[in-house]
Amino acid sequence: SNNHIESKADRETMKTELKNEIGEMKMEIKNLDGKIGQIQESIKINEEKIKIIEEQAKQTEKKVELMDQKIMDKNKETEEAFTHLEMDRASYYLRFQNV
Repeated sequence: SNNHIESKADRETMKTELKNEIGEMKMEIKNLDGKIGQIQESIKINEEKIKIIEEQAKQTEKKVELMDQKIMDKNKETEEAFTHLEMDRASYYLRFQNV
């Protein structure tokens, strides 16, 4: 009968310890949930930042392409103007040769 009382006390102690352990585990799980939430929030913010950066890169690319086009157009204009000057010079010399 003494053994029976002891084992009942042991069981109560074990129950209390288990309750404490479960309580601690629940707290740890809650903390983990919080951390996971923070990580997910950070991921969302980072993804938004990446989208913004990608958009800025696209805009910059467009500007560079536009500048390239303008430079090519200017080069063409300059070449044409130079060709006209050469032709003018040639006709100028020819005029003097015919005098």
